[in-house]
Amino acid sequence: MPPRPAPPSVSLSWPDKHLPHPTNPPELVPWERFNSEAPASVLFSADNVDALRYLHQSKRHPRPHLIYIDPPYAMQAAHGVRIDGDDTFAYSDSWTAPAYCQFMFERLALMHALLHDEGFLFVHCDWRASAWLRIMLEELFGHSGGCFRNEVIWRRAPNLGRQARSSQLGRCVDSILIYSKTPGAPFRGEAPARSTPVALTSKGTPRGARWDPRKKAWFTTAPRGDYTDESMKSLARQGRVHVSPSGTQYVKYFLRTGADGTVFKDAPIDTLWDDPGVLPLRYAPKRELAIRYVTQKPESLLERIIRWATREGDLVADFFAGSGTTPAVAERLGRAWIASDSGPLAIHTMRKRMLALGATFDLLAAVPTPTGTASANSVEGKLRVSNIQWPSASPGRQGLRVTRAKTTGAARTASPSIDLIVVRPVTPGARCTFAGQPSDITLPHGTPCDLHIYDKAGRCAHAHLGGSAIKL
Repeated sequence: MPPRPAPPSVSLSWPDKHLPHPTNPPELVPWERFNSEAPASVLFSADNVDALRYLHQSKRHPRPHLIYIDPPYAMQAAHGVRIDGDDTFAYSDSWTAPAYCQFMFERLALMHALLHDEGFLFVHCDWRASAWLRIMLEELFGHSGGCFRNEVIWRRAPNLGRQARSSQLGRCVDSILIYSKTPGAPFRGEAPARSTPVALTSKGTPRGARWDPRKKAWFTTAPRGDYTDESMKSLARQGRVHVSPSGTQYVKYFLRTGADGTVFKDAPIDTLWDDPGVLPLRYAPKRELAIRYVTQKPESLLERIIRWATREGDLVADFFAGSGTTPAVAERLGRAWIASDSGPLAIHTMRKRMLALGATFDLLAAVPTPTGTASANSVEGKLRVSNIQWPSASPGRQGLRVTRAKTTGAARTASPSIDLIVVRPVTPGARCTFAGQPSDITLPHGTPCDLHIYDKAGRCAHAHLGGSAIKL
């Protein structure tokens, strides 16, 4: 369990406030393994408290250099996704204020303890709970020790429609609170920058730029502004000072030429992120829009965060992983990842997203894992599935706030159709195979297998072929 922090100068109080209680190790079982016999990445289908406690006691996984979370916002709503006309529950975000604070405080304390000493925590939130979360983080990381690094304001939507016509100013931005485990720790990756294409003259040279023969690069200039004399001397040693014929000093800003020959002017960004590099999700590529998970964040936003806070080979974690944007971007950028969610729809969305990327990962699940049943047999090496009994849907989920609509083209039927089949050989540690339909699966010859059969909502029906089944 995390150590008790020093008494804070400012703290938030609510009834029965406490740090996580010491418990026995949670029981999480290997559920599926994909593309490797020893994956570095892991997906937890479990309460994130159990995933965090498991990682605290695990010797296998290193501590993450980056934890990014997009937790519930205290919106007082139950969120869902409409799939082929049916509203499917995703997660609940309804709380009393004390319940929300205790829920987040326990998890933030575990994340703080798990984080690498050189690591960073990014907490994505909005106006509803940002003040509570900021005070909790100050209590856990320390108020005056230099662990608070930035509050980034990200424009998540344009000020249009009902927001623009409401009685108050449009609420179109989110906050991202950034803390380092160690005061003043340097960010491990590339500082975010805004890249602007530079127009070319008729001769093909960058308009308004000068050539530096020593650096063999084009540059533009700007007045020295509030740079001190000492700072200007330092810039001069870097070759970044231009002196005009009148003796006035200017700061050089070198231009960058892209692989396609386009010339860019790179400028450091500040904490207002509304630039074209991190546009709202509605402007994302069709590949991302097709995922259509509620409260999904764009890959461009996570790419900026991961590139800034980590290096290739570092471990990135997300304990409210939802649609899987964080592990998907981490995978693409060459980082190992840990992701956790307790919702079947979220886990199914992430499983398919990571498989589409060819990711290697383990999926660990809480016990007991709710499953239905099905019958299966092999005909000339091809799989046949019948008599599927899906587990019951989550009860009491009326009035879902459905913010995304997913249409797969299938007709609405009384019985959900198969969306994915995972074939798990009984042999311990064996890799799983998978396909969208039974006819697309070739079964391993003579090897007993467990079958995990999923519908579009992520509900699982279990079947077995040959020998002894794996105990669920």
